[in-house]
Amino acid sequence: MSFLWVLLAGLAVLLITLIVRNDAGTVLGMDIGAFGQLGVLLALLAFIGLGMFRGQRFSEGIRQAFFWVLMLLVLVGGYSYRDDLRSVAHRLTGELIPGLALSSASGETVTVNRGLSGHFQIKADVEGTVLNLIVDTGASDVVLTSEDAEEIGIDIGSLVFKTPVDTANGRSFVARVTLESILVGPIALTDVRAAVAQPGNLSKSLLGNSFLDRLSSYEFSGSRLELRP
Repeated sequence: MSFLWVLLAGLAVLLITLIVRNDAGTVLGMDIGAFGQLGVLLALLAFIGLGMFRGQRFSEGIRQAFFWVLMLLVLVGGYSYRDDLRSVAHRLTGELIPGLALSSASGETVTVNRGLSGHFQIKADVEGTVLNLIVDTGASDVVLTSEDAEEIGIDIGSLVFKTPVDTANGRSFVARVTLESILVGPIALTDVRAAVAQPGNLSKSLLGNSFLDRLSSYEFSGSRLELRP
C-alpha cells in the first residue's frame, strides 16, 4: 500500500510540473508534451508491475493501470480546458443565483443574469451593506427605498424630500444624497449621486444612470447584462 501512495504522489508531482512549466514549453530539456507522455507511460508500467507484485493477474494489473491513467488524463484535460470550465461554472451559478455579479477571468466584464421577475437585479455592496438593486436605465440616479437607506445608515428623519420626480405612479419627491461607494463585483465607484424615496413610495431600490453612465459600457444581451468598468 505504501508503494501505491508513493506512486500517487509521483503522479501528483507530474501534474503540478505540467501545470507550472506549461508556459516554459520544456521540462528537464524535454518538450512538455513528450514529458507528459513519458510520465503516463511510466505510470502505466508501474501499475502493471504493482499488480503483478501483489500476485494479481496480469489483466487485473492492466485494469487498474487503465483506471489511474484515465484519472490522470481527466486532471490534465481539466487543466487544459480550465477557461471553458470556468465559463460554464459561471453560467450555472448565474442561473441558480440571479442577481449575483460574476466577473470574467480577466476582470474586464461583470455579467448578471435576468431574474425570474423579468428584471435585472444586482446584488451590490452599498457603503458596506449588500442591497438588491433593480437595473433601471430610465432612472437618472441610483434611487434607494427608505428601508434600504436606513439599512446603510442614512438618517431618514434628517432628509428633505423636495426634489420632484415623475414615476409610473405619478409625481413623487425624493431627497438627494451622495453615496460614498457602490461595489458590483470588481467594479467600484465612489461618490455616486443618488436619491432616497419617501417612505412607501418605492418598493425596490434602483441602479440608475448615475452608476451606469460612469461605466465604460454596458450591454443587454438576451437574458444577460454585461457591465464593463
